[in-house]
Amino acid sequence: MQYCSTALLLYCSTALLLYCSTAVAVEYAYVINSGSGNVSVINTQTNEVTATVTVGVNSRGVAITPNGKYAYITNNGSFNVSVINTQTYAVDHTVAIGVGPREVAITPDGKYAYVTNNGRRNVSVINTQTYAIDHTVTVGTNSQGIAITPDGKYAYVTNFSSSNVSVLNTQTYAIDHTVTVGSGPQGVAITPDGKYAYITNFLASTVSVINTQTYAIDHTVTVGGGPQGVAITPDGKYAYVTNFGSSNVSVINTQTYAIDHTVVIGARPSRVAITPNGKYAYVTNNIANTVSVINTQTYAVDHTVAVGSRPLGVAITQLPLTSNKFIEAIQTYSNIFLQKGLR
Repeated sequence: MQYCSTALLLYCSTALLLYCSTAVAVEYAYVINSGSGNVSVINTQTNEVTATVTVGVNSRGVAITPNGKYAYITNNGSFNVSVINTQTYAVDHTVAIGVGPREVAITPDGKYAYVTNNGRRNVSVINTQTYAIDHTVTVGTNSQGIAITPDGKYAYVTNFSSSNVSVLNTQTYAIDHTVTVGSGPQGVAITPDGKYAYITNFLASTVSVINTQTYAIDHTVTVGGGPQGVAITPDGKYAYVTNFGSSNVSVINTQTYAIDHTVVIGARPSRVAITPNGKYAYVTNNIANTVSVINTQTYAVDHTVAVGSRPLGVAITQLPLTSNKFIEAIQTYSNIFLQKGLR
């Protein structure tokens, strides 16, 4: 009996090492806690908080560089951006920014971080090599969300108080187009093919779908009350919309523009991010101080993770397996084996 247990343990350990040595990345969800001024880092395999990083005052938005090495956090109350090293969880840089930095997006080449400043009606463009503000671009009133097209050529900025979207040319830093949408636009996400921009209209309880070729509103979709965040699945088939007012998530079919599913969630869902494999949607619940993990196949909430106070922004990154992450991966999968009774 002892021989069998030892042999099985050896087999599992060998399988674990082979898995970890061939895996290319580990996924983590970075959750911004606006009330506690910190970031909860969730391991998406275990759905446990593996690190908590202190940042600035009233932190709001988050974006992660394409190589997964840095997380940019907007601190609305301290007028700066914290740059977290995702390997060490240290704040490597703090960048002074405009009044009221709100959301952040990073160009596909990783060279620039675009930050909306709702207190100054502008966007600050941070050079990610020098951490200097290379450009400041005037946009609409009370700028909120921002997303960059997959080709990196345009940044779409939602302007809450002027109920429009500024389309910023990232080559010339001019506003090439201004598109009128519903009342109180907040969130923005662009489809993987770059053809459409989905805008959540908080006051209208709708989503405007902008055609990025014609800049026309091709569709307007009624969702739940007070929509805030929006994320598109990697295959481009669905848009997940967090409804702050009705405490649920609307799942829009991007082919039919129908609401295929409505998922009841924690109190006051704010933002949403989807895992790179498209299997899970991570939703921050601002009043409940939790993150709900939605299974995108069953539309059930598979996990609820306790985080800090008043969570808002969320982004998911894939990290290369460095020595530290390799050890963490071994611990993670050892726990999984043990939970399944392989002892």
